[in-house]
Amino acid sequence: MGDEDLTEESAPSHGRRFLRGLVSSAKISRAICLTVANIAVLALIYLFCRRAPLLMHWEVQVSIAYAMLFSSGFVAVHQWIYWAKPTRRLLELLPLVRRGHEPIEGLGKISGGLTDLAEETQHLLRELRRQKAEVAQLELELSQRVASRTDALERSLGVMKQHASRDALTGLLNRRVLDETLPTMMERCRAENLPLSLMMIDVDNFKPLNDTLGHAAGDDLLRSLGQLFRSTLLDGDAAFRYGGDEFVLLLPATSQEEAKSRAHQLAKLVEAMTITLAVARPPQLSIGLLSMADAPDSDAESFLRAADRLLYRIKAARRSRRASDIILKAAAG
Repeated sequence: MGDEDLTEESAPSHGRRFLRGLVSSAKISRAICLTVANIAVLALIYLFCRRAPLLMHWEVQVSIAYAMLFSSGFVAVHQWIYWAKPTRRLLELLPLVRRGHEPIEGLGKISGGLTDLAEETQHLLRELRRQKAEVAQLELELSQRVASRTDALERSLGVMKQHASRDALTGLLNRRVLDETLPTMMERCRAENLPLSLMMIDVDNFKPLNDTLGHAAGDDLLRSLGQLFRSTLLDGDAAFRYGGDEFVLLLPATSQEEAKSRAHQLAKLVEAMTITLAVARPPQLSIGLLSMADAPDSDAESFLRAADRLLYRIKAARRSRRASDIILKAAAG
């Protein structure tokens, strides 16, 4: 709360009533003094005109009348200087000080019978401003702490959300995020008349690798594949671990021909990466590539299933070719 909030309406009503009471008392005192002065003047006029005493000697009565006149005048002037004028000045200054238009030190100019009251009011206002400054500082510190805690909480929530959306081993997005992302991406590509290609990827000969070199070697390969897939993504692309040794790459704004070129490139990179492994048949990729143009009316689930079926037809065809090669080699031997 600033000094501008210390408006006249916020002042304690009993304090203003007290000051107004002083003003009223001053007015009553002046009225009494004026009445006494008028009576003294009338008495003097009567005495000087009649030259006859009323109850006592004429000189005594004249002296009393003069005393009443001068006493009432002195009391009226003293009351005005000592009470009425300082009270009026205090009533004028307080709203200005509360609004910050006048310094608190201006109350020190109040004299007369209100000097002690003005000094005490100065002390109270300084104490009030000090307390408000402390409250403002505490509020600032509290808001900073809240902001810091909020930022820390948001960072923690962000980390937790990231962990919940990513596969811990490969660092790729998980199946749940794929189920959320694919429908949205298909709608956007249809609305903007953009192509969308999907790669369903499976690692061939992954089980023999695990059986021969152990699961740690299999995990190392999956981690390496995750890094490889992330390194080949373009703006807007997304890579997911579909489950086990299966992966999905979503390639918006990528035609089927462009996606086919990228698929061949991925397959060659993986062959170069696994050729040095001490296994009879190094792991390699089978990739089922499907474009949204091939299934223009399908929903996300149907689109994903179609890509999955295509992948396994490719894997079956590769196994058939491999078996045929083995038979031919055996016959030639």
